[in-house]
Amino acid sequence: MALITCPECKKKISDNANSCPHCGYQLTPEKLAEIKKEDQRKYKSRNIGFLALILILVILYIIGHFLPDSQKNNKAEISSAKKAKGNSQESKPSHAYLKTTFDKNTERIPVSFLGHDIEQIYNAFDRRKKAEQKDEFETKEQYQRRLAAQAEKPLFGSVGPDAVFAFVASPTSQYDADSQILTVTIETSNVWKSAEINGSRLGLFIKRGEVITKESTRQNAYGAKVEIKETDSTHFELAIHNHLTFKTEKVLGEDHTGGETVFVGRINLSPAKAKAIKNNLAALILTKLTTPNISDGAIYIEPTFDFHYEYFTKMCYVNVNLLEIWIYDKLTGEVIIKIKGK
Repeated sequence: MALITCPECKKKISDNANSCPHCGYQLTPEKLAEIKKEDQRKYKSRNIGFLALILILVILYIIGHFLPDSQKNNKAEISSAKKAKGNSQESKPSHAYLKTTFDKNTERIPVSFLGHDIEQIYNAFDRRKKAEQKDEFETKEQYQRRLAAQAEKPLFGSVGPDAVFAFVASPTSQYDADSQILTVTIETSNVWKSAEINGSRLGLFIKRGEVITKESTRQNAYGAKVEIKETDSTHFELAIHNHLTFKTEKVLGEDHTGGETVFVGRINLSPAKAKAIKNNLAALILTKLTTPNISDGAIYIEPTFDFHYEYFTKMCYVNVNLLEIWIYDKLTGEVIIKIKGK
């Protein structure tokens, strides 16, 4: 007696059965002969496939053990070359913010250098500031130990609060062909405390954060309606404490009143050199943090029925002392001048 497969329920049954004991399928002599023939064909196919697999494995074993050494070496060299190529691609400089302290002995600025991320620094100190609140279930000793442990941790990467921080800013420049002097200026701004100006510090814009715009309909007491465009934004700026130790000048407005305070650097250059670098200049602002490390302010401009715009800008400041300002060529990394304090 042999076992065959029921064509209806696919279960194994005796080849002497007249019907399947599982599903009741009727088995005639002709049907039994057909089923036996099909089972034999499948059995042979499985055996052939198994033998083919064994043969392939044997061939691969022989090739691996009897391959000439020269071919093995070639394969190893190709593999090493591919690995080296992959490593060289990974080592290419990425356009990422700096995660270490800036080295003041640097002679040439890397191409596409971003410096430190002021937003990341502000957010790191903001998180620390929130964590500094004492928990009601925490003893004074536990609280002081926690603060001391937090102060020893880096802000991010290997950057601690005592690092030299470098920020990239955009200067403006003007060349005088007669004196062959290129004058480079870095514009500053007022530092706001709440909604008032803090005159003891000088602001320097570094980065614009999130900007949200929307429109709304406003109505006055007399029922008059007007469409107002609202803009909420965040600015990240340096608040410089020791700005008086650096040379600054007042640049008057077009009407020769008011004007902005700017840091100034003057470079003696040939017309050809000045023309080549004028549009590629960047300013690297080297700083050390002061306490408090961060502060906030706000600027609000209210709309009127003649002025249909409303602006609210949150000012996020990182408080610093200025070390030096480097003016450099973004394309070559060449440092053109270093502006130092008095």
